[in-house]
Amino acid sequence: MKNFEGKTVLVTGGTKGIGKACALEFSSRGAFVVMAYGRDPSAASSALEELRGEGGEGILLQSNLAEPDGADRLWKSVCDAGQVPDILILNGAYQEKVLALDTDAELMQKTFQMNVFAGFLLAKACLKHWIEQGQKGVIVVHSSGQSTHVHQNAFAYAVSKAALDHMTRHLASVGAQHGIRVNGVNLGWFLTEGEKIFYEEKEMIRTAGESVPLGRIGDPREAAKFTAFLASEDCSYMTGSMLTYDGGYDLHPDTSN
Repeated sequence: MKNFEGKTVLVTGGTKGIGKACALEFSSRGAFVVMAYGRDPSAASSALEELRGEGGEGILLQSNLAEPDGADRLWKSVCDAGQVPDILILNGAYQEKVLALDTDAELMQKTFQMNVFAGFLLAKACLKHWIEQGQKGVIVVHSSGQSTHVHQNAFAYAVSKAALDHMTRHLASVGAQHGIRVNGVNLGWFLTEGEKIFYEEKEMIRTAGESVPLGRIGDPREAAKFTAFLASEDCSYMTGSMLTYDGGYDLHPDTSN
């Protein structure tokens, strides 16, 4: 189903995990994909090679969004490449497992810079461009159930995701009058490289089997398909919504870890 032919999609954190899955999904549906990444050029090159190996078209753009000028540099690179997006997927994120009373200002700043400020600046740049061009663009924001659940061990990340949820609603109110849609999704637990920093794969599979009502951890490709749905014309009457996609975890959240 080539329902994104002629569209350019910018995915932050687009070379690993859910971001990479999104890049491959949109590419398979005909989009040209700008895969933005901050580090690990080897993994980025492999992701682009995989996308092209599946018959897709795209480019890599490097910029560390955890740095104060990272979003501006990425936007300049996008413009210089002539690939201003029709669809923006805000997926890149930073997390450290630190308790609230052990969290310092530096960690809060770094987390918010990546998870909130950079996303806001990219969304703002897209909104201004689309409004000036009379274009009906789309933004999909990847948030987390931790924006509402009080997990003890990732304070800065959780608070940043709560801010991201409200940012989504605010930006949607700005874009709606111009036909621009902005929606977000609170994602549950997915088997990604980012999660493997904190947990062994077997542990994740076992824990998800016990705590997620559907009895398993999510596949990044499932998150990518849902993201593509939110970005598609099948979802044309939705804006300002935060949806939950977590295998039912929100029904009975286990916040003990």
